Amino acid sequence: GKQELSNSLIASLLNEDLFIVLESANGQELEAEIRPEFPFYAYLTGSEEVPRVSTLERGCALFDFDIVNGELDYHIFYNTPNAQIVEFRDGNFGEIGQLEEFIPIVNENFENGTLVLSAEQQAEILSEDWYIEIVTSDTGLGLIRGQILFALSDSNCNSGSSESSNSDSSASSSSDSSSTTYGRYYLSSERYFDF
Repeated sequence: GKQELSNSLIASLLNEDLFIVLESANGQELEAEIRPEFPFYAYLTGSEEVPRVSTLERGCALFDFDIVNGELDYHIFYNTPNAQIVEFRDGNFGEIGQLEEFIPIVNENFENGTLVLSAEQQAEILSEDWYIEIVTSDTGLGLIRGQILFALSDSNCNSGSSESSNSDSSASSSSDSSSTTYGRYYLSSERYFDF
């Protein structure tokens, strides 16, 4: 089903401060925090390229980050013909960054998978210092690119970045194998509480 949220509840949701409480017939309650399913995203366009590329091709990507195991799960969607490689680069907006990782394109219009990141790469992801780029076979150059950004509010983005130097402090903020997905948000069983 759907539940309409007030502005204050939307703000709580974006700040990861919204909970759901389930109550059984005998009065037992189960409480769980609602969190974003994908904490990072990227929107890929030619205008992000350096120099700018005039194209109608577009793409979007969703990322889940497991800080405990250093794994970045990616789900990349695009409408780029002749796409050959997806490159992950270290760089900010307007910069041509150093190549960190790349994956060959094996599907048409989407790629899914997992990258295992070093501690330095994890810190760069948390600082929003990576972008992805679709490289085409006809030119060998990037056609569209997009910065990998936090899908959360700025306050959570900043707190995530500051916690990245503490490997254990934000371990529970990543995905876990015991989570159940519901649309764009999920309930983490690590945050269940019995009363």
